[in-house]
Amino acid sequence: MHPSFASQSIRMDSIPNARELKGYVMEDGRKVKAGRLLRCGDLGRASDADLRRLNEEFRLAVDFDFRMEMEVRQSPDRPVEGAEYFFLPTLDPVKAQISMDELQGTGIRGFRDFVTRGASHPYVQEFARSMYVGMVDSEYTQLQYAVFFQKILSTPDGAILWHCSQGKDRTGLGTAFILFALGASRETVLADYRITNEAFASEIEKATRYILSLGGGEAELTVVNSLVGANEAYFIDALDLIDRKYGSMQDYLRDILLVSEYDQATLRDRYLE
Repeated sequence: MHPSFASQSIRMDSIPNARELKGYVMEDGRKVKAGRLLRCGDLGRASDADLRRLNEEFRLAVDFDFRMEMEVRQSPDRPVEGAEYFFLPTLDPVKAQISMDELQGTGIRGFRDFVTRGASHPYVQEFARSMYVGMVDSEYTQLQYAVFFQKILSTPDGAILWHCSQGKDRTGLGTAFILFALGASRETVLADYRITNEAFASEIEKATRYILSLGGGEAELTVVNSLVGANEAYFIDALDLIDRKYGSMQDYLRDILLVSEYDQATLRDRYLE
């Protein structure tokens, strides 16, 4: 299977990067069921029609919000009838505040400024490079994803949805962990991750043009690719760190995210066919 945004989209009017994991073939030959595992960006943008579909078509049971409190205040999720809202910020708030303080010292304000004018700043470049490896190695983040799995395991019926602001980084790691727990290969995980670059193709192209107009080079374009799109090399760095430091992804799932072999078998029986 060669997934694309078209093949995985759940066709929402206003929710960015909204898609599902249907059809992915696991290493045991089974496939992910349609309509059960959903990922997306900011649910605060959802239209009334989007909310109805999540309720009526998908029977959404839980909406996991991985964003920070500040992001939620700026764009709170629109509630889906019948679904539980589960606030689960996956970035360490202490480290996030340190980053905010650092940014204030640079004079950079807002996400657009961060991506464009900030692309030449060493702090922003390092942030882009270390974002994923920092998350997978953070005890705070590990605990949050462990809670994520335990809540999924206790929700046998209906669909589950997880999201952040763009539905690509915090959401992307959550997706990778779920796919690995279901028995996916690394290539399947990376193929799903890459779809974000289709979902945000126009935004990436606009930011790229702007950076080039300012005389930006490879380092600046890497920031755009990382913060507007999906930087596969940096994502692979995080997966490699897991193998190198924790033994393997299976060891990480079992010992760090506390997803036992029995838990994984439960998830596979529930979400695979």
